[in-house]
Amino acid sequence: MSTGTELRDQGITLVEKSNEEWLLKSAYKFIYWLEFVALKEFTIEDFRIYAADNGLPEPSHPNAWGSLTKRHRNLIKQVGYTQSVRPLAHSRLTRTYERA
Repeated sequence: MSTGTELRDQGITLVEKSNEEWLLKSAYKFIYWLEFVALKEFTIEDFRIYAADNGLPEPSHPNAWGSLTKRHRNLIKQVGYTQSVRPLAHSRLTRTYERA
């Protein structure tokens, strides 16, 4: 039987494979945003708003947003949690990050 971590990683791999082009485009925007736009402490939701305002379409699966943090973990570090402001997220806790 697989552990929760193994299942999570398998799911991320599937999402990444079906969103390869989106992940490439989002990487460029994320790195720019991180360098020139992001506040000291931020959430991926903050980037999601910026990305939508700057022409990045939604990925085919919403979990692709989370894979950005895994792909760029050398550039960011988790520092805490806050409540999500997105209505579809139903006020769930979301991680906050700072630049590494």
